[in-house]
Amino acid sequence: MEQIKKSDTHTKKSDSLFLDMFKNSAIGMLVMELETEKIQLVNQSFLKSFGYSEKEVYGKTSSEVNMITDEFCEKTR
Repeated sequence: MEQIKKSDTHTKKSDSLFLDMFKNSAIGMLVMELETEKIQLVNQSFLKSFGYSEKEVYGKTSSEVNMITDEFCEKTR
């Protein structure tokens, strides 16, 4: 049981560190759901680079926000 608690604590710290690095990166990044290709998470550098607000991109696909054309998406599947 103690090992499970340590593992859970380590996972929470790891997740927190990743999220902190993701949010504060100078490089624009996003996380998309694999099956639907919908945007789930973006950082401020991404928003600044593309000129969008969070509300404009969350839950949309890259083609819906004009980042990648539908034709390119079809070629990469």
